[in-house]
Amino acid sequence: MRKHIFTHMHQSLQETAQMTLTCEVDATQLVRLRESLLRRYEKEDLCITYNDILVRILARSLLVHPEMNASVEGDQIV
Repeated sequence: MRKHIFTHMHQSLQETAQMTLTCEVDATQLVRLRESLLRRYEKEDLCITYNDILVRILARSLLVHPEMNASVEGDQIV
């Protein structure tokens, strides 16, 4: 299993451009939203993380901008 994972990770590194983007953001509203959600679901014993919220935001953004969920296959953007 580990060899299979390594092979695919290594292949991915060889075939894709490696890029890192960084930026600073004001996350005040994100923090407030998380605190609000934690209070709201406190009785259900849910632990809502920042990643949970960001994944939801990104998923909904892709519904509005589906072209952002694309890849290149040969000469085609899919």
